[in-house]
Amino acid sequence: MSQTAPNQLLWDSCRFGDVPAVEKLLAEGVPVDARDKNGWEPLHHACRGGHLNLVELLIAKGAERDAKAHNGTQPVHAACVGGALSVVQWLVSQGVSCVVKSANGTQPIHDAAHSGHMALVEWLVDHGESSVNASTISGKQPIHSAANSGNTQLVKWLLSRGASATATSLDGWQPIHVAAYAAQREIVELLIDEGADLDGEANCGALVVRPLDLAVVAKHRATATCIAEAMRAARASLSPASRAAANKRSASLTSGAAANKRSTDWAFSPYGSPFGSPMLTPTMPTTPRMSSTTVWSFRSPPLPPRAPPSSSPKKRLRLIDQRTDSPADKRSPSPQRCGTVSPAIRRSPSVERPSSAALEEVFVAEF
Repeated sequence: MSQTAPNQLLWDSCRFGDVPAVEKLLAEGVPVDARDKNGWEPLHHACRGGHLNLVELLIAKGAERDAKAHNGTQPVHAACVGGALSVVQWLVSQGVSCVVKSANGTQPIHDAAHSGHMALVEWLVDHGESSVNASTISGKQPIHSAANSGNTQLVKWLLSRGASATATSLDGWQPIHVAAYAAQREIVELLIDEGADLDGEANCGALVVRPLDLAVVAKHRATATCIAEAMRAARASLSPASRAAANKRSASLTSGAAANKRSTDWAFSPYGSPFGSPMLTPTMPTTPRMSSTTVWSFRSPPLPPRAPPSSSPKKRLRLIDQRTDSPADKRSPSPQRCGTVSPAIRRSPSVERPSSAALEEVFVAEF
């Protein structure tokens, strides 16, 4: 049996709350602080699973209450991810703080809100253990996390306790941006009623996005319709001068490619976003913005043509060099961060701007 096998058994036993198995493994000499690939110790797994009896056992056997994983996550963070209120209460009674931060500044209340555990969030706030306005390093607050969870009642409760519907992170993300991209229509409607900024611009890599853009990216028709109708209603209530200024502002957000009478083509990329979800990457590096006039295309970029067969290896290599821009170019784009453009995507041909009917189909409208 490999050395990691007993450790894996210990992690799994703690995850599923198997007390006899944990006691046996510890008696056989398996270290109580054995770390998995993410740096989680058995105590982290027991806390996330909500197994209070195991948490007490592991700490009695020498596990550290404030053990940090590779990303700075502590057992109390894990308990909040799992919604284990009893475990959090016991840890607090043992002197554990609920304002500890991971490497990116995440506090336990962010984890609880992200998972939608309303009872735990209420306890943390009501008992003075956390604040509804606690911020991470990037400026993300619990209401951002709650907007992603889909728990409308939790968002409503945070708003009633002083959280702002327009709370803005350092990169411009507001709760409505998060809810729009997560396709949480009910939360979007709630935030609109609370005065959310529908024209708020958020940065995503090299891109500037608004809630409507993100709803279109998520391919969620109901959410996009909700935002579009709210924007139309807001524009209709403006005076003629204000409406003209708003239309001019929307026109200024049009991508540089549109100025050259070319539409912006977008390709789906599953390589992450500020909130851990898939995002789109632009096919043209000269397109820094998305707006209500941006044209969307949900398709993958075409692959470069194969080199014709050749009996000579050297000749085949020359042909391959002719069809690629650099040795780094592959047949499929390498994983890119949100907002970056791979060489394969950069060579994608532009497409003609679709008709107004096609724009209406994807809920992209001129305001």
